[in-house]
Amino acid sequence: NFIGLLDIFGFEDFEYNSFEQLCINLANETLQNHYNTFIFDKDMAECKAEGVDVTEVKCPDNKPCLQMIAYKSGILHILDDECSLGQGSDQGFLSKIIDTHSSNPFFAVKKLAKDSFIVNHYAASVNYTVEGWLEKNRDTLKKEMKLMMRASKDPLIASLIPEPDDNAKKITTGGFFKQQLVELMDLINSTDPHWIRCVKPHPAKKPLMVDGKQTMEQLESSGVLGTVKIRKAGFPVRPTYQKFIARFKCILGGGPPLDSPLNVLQDFCRNVVAKAEIEPKKAQCGKTKMFLKNEANQRLEAVREMALKKHIDCLNR
Repeated sequence: NFIGLLDIFGFEDFEYNSFEQLCINLANETLQNHYNTFIFDKDMAECKAEGVDVTEVKCPDNKPCLQMIAYKSGILHILDDECSLGQGSDQGFLSKIIDTHSSNPFFAVKKLAKDSFIVNHYAASVNYTVEGWLEKNRDTLKKEMKLMMRASKDPLIASLIPEPDDNAKKITTGGFFKQQLVELMDLINSTDPHWIRCVKPHPAKKPLMVDGKQTMEQLESSGVLGTVKIRKAGFPVRPTYQKFIARFKCILGGGPPLDSPLNVLQDFCRNVVAKAEIEPKKAQCGKTKMFLKNEANQRLEAVREMALKKHIDCLNR
């Protein structure tokens, strides 16, 4: 048993993005996929426990983007293949990934661009320049340098690089990074995770200031807005029966006592939904509360406004 703290990579999108940024953003993309799945599964578990039909609810999925980068025939796989060729080049690598992924919605190339490609990540579309990628991926750190680091008296430094093995298959930087990422996700998947999202409101280091654009970019890149999309894909509005009846009973001109038996409360809520002409799947009765799609809640509010106006008109006569 342990409590671990993971300070995750920050999503990077600079004027010039290279191999390092792709690796960092791959880690972000992988962690975001785990976060999406965990939040969605937890959300759906509550719905199912309440007896709500969720067969039509789909989770926002960035797995195709992960596959395009890290899986077989992905960008890093093609880079490894190009590194293994004696005459491999950065331009040859770029040409091959364009041929392979040009029809992929997560991939793009700027018009007239000769040395870059774009990946449409969950947080932003990032333009990567391929100059020097083969050299960086080959990991040409000499054996003597590795042995020197392994001999360090600092345990952390000594553990950063594996023991050189002349007989072992040489692994590329990208391959090593993917391997570490798999090990990290195996560890995270064995735990009960919690998230803390930190937002820097502005760069001026002064109180009572907010830079809206910078804050929104951080909310996007940290996955907070992705969480909102997940909740919207399900049933984001979940009032108790008592709150639902107290707010919307005017649609039927009145309602049962709030301490009535559960079946009475549920039947009344279904009648309200039917009166508002809402599809039953978009406004469902759970065991303890109502589960409403966003559009169902908006429709209820609109019908409520019309009902209140009707009652007010009657009082004014």
